[in-house]
Amino acid sequence: LNGLDVKGIKRERLMNVLTSLQKERQIFRDKVNYASKVFTNTIQDGSVLRECPESLVKAMATSNDYTNGPWKVTLQPHIYEPFMQYCPDRNLRWNAWQAHAQRCSNYVNKELETGSNLENIRSYRNEQATILGYETFVDMSMETKMAGSLENVNNVLNSLLESARSMQDVEIELLQRFAKDRGFDAKLEHWDIPYWQRKQKWSLYSFDEDKIREYFPLPRVMNSLFNLCSTLFKIQIVERSDINTWHKDVKFYDVFDESSNTPIAGFYLDPYARQDQKIRVYDDAGWHISIRNKCSATSTNPLSALIFNFQAPVDGRPSLLTFKEVGVLFQRFGHSLRHLLTKANYSEVAGISNVEWDAAEVSGQVMTHWLYDAHTIQSISGHYSSDEPLPEDIVRNLQNIRGHMSGYNLCKELY
Repeated sequence: LNGLDVKGIKRERLMNVLTSLQKERQIFRDKVNYASKVFTNTIQDGSVLRECPESLVKAMATSNDYTNGPWKVTLQPHIYEPFMQYCPDRNLRWNAWQAHAQRCSNYVNKELETGSNLENIRSYRNEQATILGYETFVDMSMETKMAGSLENVNNVLNSLLESARSMQDVEIELLQRFAKDRGFDAKLEHWDIPYWQRKQKWSLYSFDEDKIREYFPLPRVMNSLFNLCSTLFKIQIVERSDINTWHKDVKFYDVFDESSNTPIAGFYLDPYARQDQKIRVYDDAGWHISIRNKCSATSTNPLSALIFNFQAPVDGRPSLLTFKEVGVLFQRFGHSLRHLLTKANYSEVAGISNVEWDAAEVSGQVMTHWLYDAHTIQSISGHYSSDEPLPEDIVRNLQNIRGHMSGYNLCKELY
């Protein structure tokens, strides 16, 4: 796939195609990012935000005094997604939804349309595949996928959709009844579902994200996560203080296995949000960055960084995580462990290098599953001020809430 066997004019053309493909992809990303920022809708009436969490109100504020407004709605994920969940004004939700749906289309700003870029990307991909001896780009792409063939991909998607669609129909019907019982007489549309989905979730499970976060202080969650990894993988994770970092909040940890007194790996942890210094996305999903791969030939240990946008400690309180943020932490840490605990001896195949794309997130998903074990939830939780354990009914709700509107969520993810 790297074209080493391609010679002469074909190789020169391949290099030009790859350069053009990279350029088109970057243009596409830049247009989408700009379109997400260029749309704004200013809100003057603070009552519209009465159901919104404080973090969202702060993110939307256009002045330092976030309580008095005005507030600005954009299509940036960390604003758009929660706004659709918490805004009670249907017209404002529709306005944001239609702007989001029409981003980069010919219906809005033609300078930001991405249809032509997509066509160019598709054309370059097909030419790349042809030069490398494949009939289509799909055939070439399957070389680096666990699925193996387009037929297998379609079979899996169709199987998932068959199971999820019937469940989705029932879930939407129940959600429609729920909304109607609370005075909503119209048919649920795309821009209504996130709002009523959140309210139904709260009604069924008494799920208050801000209240629950008091039971998940970051120091306790991290220590419990390290203990879980010690039990599962026979490793010890120890903080080291003599390492220079790029910010005072960043910590460094050595990873030891049970058979050695010297570290087998290390990682940086940069946990807190910093204004305008980190990328912001919905749910503030974290990043794992592979800094260095393991290589026995050079006696090099794997090194990585975990970057998050968690709420920083304030007024003597530690950083308090929502349960979603705890899930993000587990998922990204599991992904990082694949890099840190690799047994491969050569950097080209160590950790997550050259892993099939559709298998790249397996380790992270496995760690996330552990989070929903009742014992795990109890071990990582404790009220930040009293160390009071999370009530058992809330533990059960956290386990059950995972399946709330799972059919709809899966259909949305698939299509």
